[in-house]
Amino acid sequence: MSFSHKKFSISELSMDFLVGVEASSFQKMIRNYEEKIDALCEEEKSFGVLVSEKNPKNFTAAFLATLGRSVPVILANPQWGDIEWEDFCKQFSPALVFGDVELRVNFKIKLINKKIADQLIFIPSGGSSKKGHRFVIHSWETVYAQSMSFQTLIGGGALYSICCLPLYHVSGLMQIIRAAISGGQILLSQMATLDYDIRFITKSEAFNIKLFCLSLVPTQLERLLRKKLLLGHVAHLKAIFLGGAAAQKELLIKASEEQLPIVITYGMTETAGMVFAQNKEAFLLGEFSVGEPLKGVNVELIEEEGFKRIKLFSKSLFKGYWGGPINRELGGFLTNDYGRFDDNMRLQIEGRLDNWIISGGEKINPQELESCIRE
Repeated sequence: MSFSHKKFSISELSMDFLVGVEASSFQKMIRNYEEKIDALCEEEKSFGVLVSEKNPKNFTAAFLATLGRSVPVILANPQWGDIEWEDFCKQFSPALVFGDVELRVNFKIKLINKKIADQLIFIPSGGSSKKGHRFVIHSWETVYAQSMSFQTLIGGGALYSICCLPLYHVSGLMQIIRAAISGGQILLSQMATLDYDIRFITKSEAFNIKLFCLSLVPTQLERLLRKKLLLGHVAHLKAIFLGGAAAQKELLIKASEEQLPIVITYGMTETAGMVFAQNKEAFLLGEFSVGEPLKGVNVELIEEEGFKRIKLFSKSLFKGYWGGPINRELGGFLTNDYGRFDDNMRLQIEGRLDNWIISGGEKINPQELESCIRE
């Protein structure tokens, strides 16, 4: 399978890439969403389509259908409360809603000029703030670039994954895109059913557990380590990508003692997911850095107030934040993280500049406080 980096096309997608979902049934789901999109006039399409389906299969079909129709797609958490949706309506006025959501929008906001808006993806970043939700703007080209970098990391070939991360976040969404691009398959799971799903893959003659990857955040890894009977199966996975937040050293030690194939990663919504990844063999030897940059990713450490702030350069960088300038940050992306390279030129993340505590005019690193409390 060979996808064009210029444009996503449904016709290039193998309809059997969802494990446990019949190809003809999934194709019919996509067509149903496409028919609703096609019923919109061109003016309406410029306001975008909201995808907020609770069912993962529906979410996947709706997302692919919207992207394939070259209509801006806005992702949202179907579990948001009234406050979050009220904030959403201040930023967007989608022409079509996929999901059980009632929006009260009394005005229309175009999602940029049609020539620019072709196959744009609006992804909510992190939680909410006093300024409301921040949406990061990506395109097919940026997510494709990240997928190609990821392909190099895993040695090429089809990607098989078990996804238990939210599809409306970049961590879950990119697993769908990578599977689609590589000609692989993805099993849409959740933590509550992960035991069953992994055992299903292990026992099935149609699959090889050693080909499958799993992506987790530290809290999920901690829960997984409590499932002693499951660890024997999990240890056979091709890789367990760990990201989303800094993991405590004690947790990493426990995972290495269980011989889990952990790959510590570093990335964010603005980079379309991971841009650094560690070698899993190094992890089992007690190396807990985020490793080296993926292919096509460059990094600079910018000295600022005595810290080395991380600046990233990659084709997978976002186009901008919704409400701000819409163009690629040609000068790179200056993160709020700081770190250093160790003796093996692997990146060590030391903390975030926006997490510091100010006390008596002095800046205090919360990670140092956490370390003292644990001791």
